[in-house]
This record gives sequence, structure tokens and C-alpha cells, in this order.
Amino acid sequence: MEFSKLIFEPTVDLKLPPVPVSFIEVVFSDVQKIDLDDPLCTSAPLPFGISPLIQSEVVSGRLLTRGDDVKETFELSLDIKEQFSYLPGDSVGVFPQNPLAEVNQLLKRLGLDEQKNAPIEITVKKGVKKKLPIYLPLVSTPKIILESVLEIRGILKKGFLRSLAEYTTEYKEKRRLLELSSIEGAAEYDKYILQQGLTLSDVLTEIPSCVPPLSLLLEHLPRLMPRAYSIASSPLSCGKRINIVFNLVVTPRGRMGVCSSWLKNKFEDVDDLSKKFEKMGVQDSSPTRTSKTIPLFFRKPSNFRIPTPIDAPLILIGPGTGVAPFIGKSISSSSFTNPFYESKVN
Repeated sequence: MEFSKLIFEPTVDLKLPPVPVSFIEVVFSDVQKIDLDDPLCTSAPLPFGISPLIQSEVVSGRLLTRGDDVKETFELSLDIKEQFSYLPGDSVGVFPQNPLAEVNQLLKRLGLDEQKNAPIEITVKKGVKKKLPIYLPLVSTPKIILESVLEIRGILKKGFLRSLAEYTTEYKEKRRLLELSSIEGAAEYDKYILQQGLTLSDVLTEIPSCVPPLSLLLEHLPRLMPRAYSIASSPLSCGKRINIVFNLVVTPRGRMGVCSSWLKNKFEDVDDLSKKFEKMGVQDSSPTRTSKTIPLFFRKPSNFRIPTPIDAPLILIGPGTGVAPFIGKSISSSSFTNPFYESKVN
């Protein structure tokens, strides 16, 4: 791959940014119990959130499209455990997990594959006047950090590349990282990092002698952010359940989208188990038997509302998964005079 090829002669002085100050310390701990039900550190703000984090469970799933010439569109039905007031057109934020193969690849590269489930404590180094990002848990494990906390496909900023060079032993590889973080290497940075979207795993594959510590990733990689999905159901008919609709996203580099591939795996787990029960001649009447947890929260509603009362026909256009909010609206269309609905609209 051309990524690792040097562009400038070694005699060229590069204008480099200063090495960012390291401020996070990670130590393996004697803590025996970690709250695996709360790996996301729920004290952190939920973007546009109006509800606490809900550990919903997948009740059922179905493929909505057929044919080789159309995108696969899936629908998941989620049990949110409690009644929550919402209207068609509202949305939820879903916290995904990073692809397990990429997580394991990073763990191995960092030399943490045998300690991936060992407790660690995350603190600020003594004498450094900085604070931990609010989304970082104080106690966790390397696997949870890379799987559920950090956006391991996040854009690599120049300061991160400059820091990675400090943990690279081979001269040409270190020089290449310095080129990318320099003013002179702006075009190369734009080509490989911004346009081609190389991730940390991609860079480490091309720079074998670079072995950064986990603390460096905590300092430079962003938070794994929730993805927003419109609700494709109505509270008038679904009660404590909501439906979401999604397509399988494919990135320009041919990778499956982080959240959509994770949700698809949830769908396949439920679908496969349901088929096994069907072959056995057993009716699976217990939602908990096939359920899979999806952390989500309700987001601040937009102004996307159907006016009431409706005194004229409506034409609703929603291409692709944009049809999701209209599914909920169509379910509610016969219930606009329902006092519950009117009270929420007003």
C-alpha cells in the first residue's frame, strides 16, 4: 500500500506540531467487580436525550425488502420495559458496539489480548491539570473500552499521529507518521485520512513497529456516539414496545457500518433462534428467550408533526428508511381523536 511510502527526503525539515501532553494513566486493578450492565458510564450526557438510558430487548425482527436490486431493510421490535410518552416522528439514540473482529485486532496489537477482561482503573496523571472526559468510566476493562466506549474508527487527528510516532521504533515508519502530522504533509493527510478514511487499525497495520498504550487511545479517540433512528411505531398500539427500521450501511472502504451491522447481528440472532424453535415444532412465546439487549434513549422531539385536526388529504414521502416515521403515523392515523394522542400533540 502506498500509505507507508515516504514522500519527503530525510534531509527535509518538517514543521511539526508539538507532542500533545499525555494526561491519562491506566493501571490494572485489584477490583473484582465491574458493572458490566453499565459499560457506557451513564453519568455522561446523552446527546439530545430526554430519558435515562434504557436497556431495551429485541423481541422480534423481520426483513422488509426482497430482491437483489434493493437494499436490505430491517425492522426490529424492542421492549422498552416501561411506558414512555412519544409520538410518531420521534426518534431514539442507540448505543452500538464496535465490530468484535476490529476490537480483537486492536487488543492483540496493543498486547492486551490476554488481559482484555482484566479490571483497569483510569485516572489523571499526578501533576497534570486536566480532567478525564466525562464519558470515560473510572473502572473498566480493555475490551469494554474498545468495544463500547471509544469510536475506534474515529478520524485520526494530526496530534494523534504525532503522538503515535513517539511509540514507533522503525525509522521510516516513524518518519511517515511525522510527515502525515506535519504542515508539509497536509495533502497526504487529506488523501489518506480524510478522503480514504483510514482508521487506527489501518494505520497500525501499515506501521508494524508502532505499539501505543491504551492510555493514548483514551486521550485521542472520541466517544462512541449513539446513532439516531426514527420510531416506526405508535404508542397507541405498541404500548411498551417500539419499532425501528434500518438499512445495512457500507462505508467507502467496503466496511459495514458500526451500528447497522451490530443491529443486523441482533436481528440474525433472533431470527436464527426463532427458526430453530420452528423446526423443533416449539412455539417461542417467551420474549426473554430470544431477546438481545440494545441500550437506547429517547431523543428530544423535533417539530415534525402531523397537524390536528386533519381536514385535508396528506401525501407522505419517505425514501428508503425515511419511511419509518410514516409507518408510526399511519398506525396512529385512525386514532387522531384519541384523547391520549391529542393531549400529547397539544
